Amino acid sequence: MIKYLIRGRFEGNFKTLQKKPLDYWEKIPKGNEHFIRIYRGTITDQYQINEIDFESDLNEISLNGIKNIQINKAINWPEANDRIFFIGKMKLNNVKISEIQQINGFTYGKIIGDIVASVMDDPGIVNVDEAEKDLNATNHPAAENELLKGADSKNENDTTNHQDKGYWGEVTPVKESKKWFKNLFKWIFLLLILLFIFFGLDFRRQLLCSFDYYKQKELITAVAKERKILENRINKTRPSIAECDVQKAFEGDNKEQTFTYILGNNSGSVFIEYNMFTVPDRMEVIFNGELVAETNDDFTGTPFEMLNKKGFGAMEGVLTFNYLYDSKILNELTIRIIPNQKVPTTKWEFKIDCP
Repeated sequence: MIKYLIRGRFEGNFKTLQKKPLDYWEKIPKGNEHFIRIYRGTITDQYQINEIDFESDLNEISLNGIKNIQINKAINWPEANDRIFFIGKMKLNNVKISEIQQINGFTYGKIIGDIVASVMDDPGIVNVDEAEKDLNATNHPAAENELLKGADSKNENDTTNHQDKGYWGEVTPVKESKKWFKNLFKWIFLLLILLFIFFGLDFRRQLLCSFDYYKQKELITAVAKERKILENRINKTRPSIAECDVQKAFEGDNKEQTFTYILGNNSGSVFIEYNMFTVPDRMEVIFNGELVAETNDDFTGTPFEMLNKKGFGAMEGVLTFNYLYDSKILNELTIRIIPNQKVPTTKWEFKIDCP
């Protein structure tokens, strides 16, 4: 059931079966071979719109059934805290992609754009197998990339040999030896001209080849330099990998924190032991971009009764989910701690028991 129709700004991560690597800020091409899947995202600066505005809004990319999209609190927004929702339909405009990576045959990256969306009442718990089967959604770019075609042009110069005919008067006959000498001189002169033309063209070719080699060498150097810069940018955006069975603890300013784990080759149950102490905080367990577990305590009869069954946890508890190893995916586990916005400081600790 639709709860809100909204307009705002979207930023998230995507995965695609794109056959060729995508470039920085490139549009996602049109076609069934370019199905994309949003597996992590946040909507900000949102406000509610009516159904007419929603239906009339055009889009570059349209997606259906996107799970686990966080909508942050905003002015005139009815939700008091950042929440995870299920998006029934998402329309994106002014789309840009960046931070492109190739992992196990898939293309991963970040996608941002202006969004209108239908927010459903039930965020749901994700079935990973179903999400892999339908890839969440199909993109429909409004226009294909333009193909720039070069045109070869040839300039043909028509040459015309003109032979002047003039009157030379009466010619005195010469001896045969002198005629032979004259003819030999003509042939030698013609041969010299042909040799000059041949070696002159060869020298010109060598000069042009040397110039092209110099330009290509400069281009290769520039590409290598740009590649190194992009690799450094990519390495900076990659999350640091935390270790299993090592306790994480924090006490201080009220801020959201994220921890990433790469699970091993052994399938089994994953246990997350946590302690939020006296002030409730929210914990989300995300496996390969899909929410698989979260805190959701009952605060009836406590000072935090307004958070009852709204995704927060207090004191000690344990979250768990069943992990099945798959060599075809990244097997990335993310723990996200979202502090209570009503209190300026927070204190929590947790530890992950990996199979």
